[in-house]
Amino acid sequence: VALAEENPTEKAYVGVNLGIANVINGKGSAVGGFELRGAPMLWKLYPQGGGFVTHRGAVYGYAGLGIDLRITDWALIRGNTAIGAYGEGEDRDLGHVVEFRSGVELVFVLPNEGQIGVGFHHLSNAGLGDRNPGTEIATVSYSMPLDKLF
Repeated sequence: VALAEENPTEKAYVGVNLGIANVINGKGSAVGGFELRGAPMLWKLYPQGGGFVTHRGAVYGYAGLGIDLRITDWALIRGNTAIGAYGEGEDRDLGHVVEFRSGVELVFVLPNEGQIGVGFHHLSNAGLGDRNPGTEIATVSYSMPLDKLF
């Protein structure tokens, strides 16, 4: 496995995703979100930020870092981690407003430089609250280079 070093992963991307939150423990919630990924910088790490909302009114906004590991010319593994703020709405109580997000995605690069991915992320307050139930989120995403939007 080599680090992704050439286009299209050298660009900034914007993406949307749909999926299910609370997939392992608890009643599942439909989730929709967005993400903005900057172009890679130091050690091929890139800045990222985004958020999601569930159909039960939970919201989460985050900022963090990611890295893409190319496995073929058309596929890569994306690892990422972030910190953010969570509001439960009528959804799962995660024990604290501050939640850490970590995850992995399998991404397929399309000929038009778009990317389709399947991801799995975990949210945890890392013991900041009296309780830390955490949650898992499975998503399908589509992203495209920012320079293709304008």
